[in-house]
This record gives sequence, structure tokens and C-alpha cells, in this order.
Amino acid sequence: MNQWQMVIPHIGPLSNLIECLNSMDSSVMPVPLLIVDNSPTGETRRIVGLPGGTEVVYHPENLGVPASWNLGLKRGAHWTLVCSASVRFEVPLAEFLEGAAEQANDYGLQLYNSSGKGMGWHLVAFGKATVDRIGYLDENYYPAYYEDNDYGYRMHVARIGYCEGVGHPTWAGPVHDVGNAIALSSGIVGMTAYDMMALKHYYSTKWGGPPSKELWEHPFNNPANSLDYWPTPKWRPKS
Repeated sequence: MNQWQMVIPHIGPLSNLIECLNSMDSSVMPVPLLIVDNSPTGETRRIVGLPGGTEVVYHPENLGVPASWNLGLKRGAHWTLVCSASVRFEVPLAEFLEGAAEQANDYGLQLYNSSGKGMGWHLVAFGKATVDRIGYLDENYYPAYYEDNDYGYRMHVARIGYCEGVGHPTWAGPVHDVGNAIALSSGIVGMTAYDMMALKHYYSTKWGGPPSKELWEHPFNNPANSLDYWPTPKWRPKS
């Protein structure tokens, strides 16, 4: 099992992904990198000289953010660094991961940029121990939004991770993001319609209320449902 791996969902613009890769300052990746190309044209094929150790999978139908992250998590490294293409590393990736490994515990690591601003889930390390405890991200949040709230609440219920401040350190790593490019890189804006109210309704139906007002500790208020339960998504388009 690898100690680290990375996964980057991408939909566009291509220049955003190229700048992210260039900021890693590596001709050969220090850890396996999975790029999930959700663009309708498979535009990652236009990049000349991807770093060694990079694998690209193409999903022109757009898997969306949770399913793209899950592709990486299912490969089972001790830590999976989920990265938006809007992130820019200010030190070589190998150096960044060395510092992150000193801070992370088995459940993962919540990252802050060098100015002390939270990166949210634009850059976060998931520990395999978290996945083993509560499962993968709910792919019903398509193409994105509320999947992070859902996973964070499940961590809270399981009493693990930074939601409770239990053994989940934070690190002001040397990174930054480029603002609105986050939405573009995640596959939300421009190419895929989404219904925010429908996503919020699904969340409330699952947990008895919107984020910070949840009522239940079992999905859909059914004690028979473990924290990794979510219904088979109906959204996925045919490729």
C-alpha cells in the first residue's frame, strides 16, 4: 500500500490544470497521481510531458466531484491528497508531502494556506482509517456541493477527525488557490447544470436538517443504516 497518493478532478480550463502541475515542480511525481478528466473532449490529452507517475482516466460524461474523489480513495493509500486544479504549491510537492506526513494522523489532515486561511476541501488529505470507518463520499451530491458537509457530519457522528477536534491536526502549508478557478476545476460551472435546492433537500432528507441543524445519527433516520449507507445514485449520465 502506498503511503501517499493524489487525485485531481478536472474539467477546465486546461491552463488551470497545467499551472497546478507546474507548481508541483516535478518531472516525476513523488507519489502516484490520478487525474480524473471530466471534460467532454478529454483535453488533458493536449498536455505535453505529464509528470512521470501520472495516470489520467477520461469521463466525458462528467463523474462529478464525489465520484472522482472516490476513484482515488478506492485505490487505498494510507493518505489520499485530494487537490483542486486551482491549488498552487509554493514548494516542491515532495517537500510539501514530507511536512504533511509529519502532521497527519491516520484519519488525515485538514490544510490551511500559508496565510492561515482554510483551504476547505480544495486541498485535504483523507486517511484510509477514515474511509474504513465511514465509507466513501456520497455520489448523490452531483455534480458537487454538500458532499463535504455530508462527509464531515459522518466524521462528527463517528467521533473522528477535525469535526470534533479529535486527533486531527491542521497545517499551514505553503499553498494558495486562485479563487473562482476552483469552481471551474471541480466541474461545476459552465458545463454541467446543478440544482442547489435539490442537493440541500437531499441532505436534509438524509440527516433531518441542513448543515449544522442535523437531527439524526443514522442516514434517513434508520438505525439499520450504517454511516457508509447511501442509495444508488440516479444521476449518472450514460457515456
